[in-house]
Amino acid sequence: MVTVATTALPLLEDALSQSLRRLALGHVASLYNVLARPWGIQFPTSSALAGFHLVCEGRAWIAPERGTGLWLETGDLVLFPFGAGHTILDHPASPSLPYHQVKRPLNAGTHALLCGAYKFGASKLDVSADPVLAMLPEAVHVRAEQVNATPGFAPVLANLREEVQGSRPGRDAVIASLVGATFIYMVRSWLSSKEAAEPGWIGAPRDPRLSRALAAIHVNPAERWSVERLAELATMSRASFARRFVQVVGETPLAYVAARRLDLAARLLSESDQQLGEIAAAVGYESEFALSRAFKRSRNVAPGRFRAMVRAGARDIR
Repeated sequence: MVTVATTALPLLEDALSQSLRRLALGHVASLYNVLARPWGIQFPTSSALAGFHLVCEGRAWIAPERGTGLWLETGDLVLFPFGAGHTILDHPASPSLPYHQVKRPLNAGTHALLCGAYKFGASKLDVSADPVLAMLPEAVHVRAEQVNATPGFAPVLANLREEVQGSRPGRDAVIASLVGATFIYMVRSWLSSKEAAEPGWIGAPRDPRLSRALAAIHVNPAERWSVERLAELATMSRASFARRFVQVVGETPLAYVAARRLDLAARLLSESDQQLGEIAAAVGYESEFALSRAFKRSRNVAPGRFRAMVRAGARDIR
């Protein structure tokens, strides 16, 4: 379980936006519950869903299936970006039930929770394989003071609570937008945290020289990048750039370029009717054969099979 702190990292916004477009974030459900003690609700592991809890009144204990538990105070949130199983309770010793066995409505008591669930739908990609979101821990804790210190975050949560409790026209559309915004604010909080600066590419924007090279790769992964060209963008020598890139990002510059190209290829296979040769040219491969070989080596499935599985509604494709 990880607690976040405040730091501004605007250079991450473009990459985060790309990740959310690629993963096709969608709203599944939102519930506002007022609970009387004792209470406990179990949420199973689900690779297809992500979820969050906001403590509106009282406090709550989060018991993840893996890792240590944590108290959430009023105004705190916790996000499970990969659908990790967990239980939320009023006290660690309280009994609990699977969420589908909890009798409703829950509208009497001293504890109030707002819960939301997401799916990563249209692209059928594995969220844990995304270059930005893969850096998140299984559970991200955002404290109330972090919410209040982040411009726009508290009003989004206040509006979401009001809409979930109400029944005004357009309610579902408004809730979907606010839940999406809540997810983004929570991810921003993690990307701004001290822990996110540990080895891994998220730490790179703290290095303004590397950030220029990373931004260029994300904007145009199909470009014929070389270590020399990227080093020039970073205003570093080739050797210093290559060494620093591996230290911060965790892989070589050209391996990172290749991974982003394959991400783009997977998106085009999922969302377009382009022929494989056209996709190869669009993502920077010299031939259909070269793309097919790289794609299968990376994802353990041929591009044509990947597309067929996506269109058949298969999940958990890497």
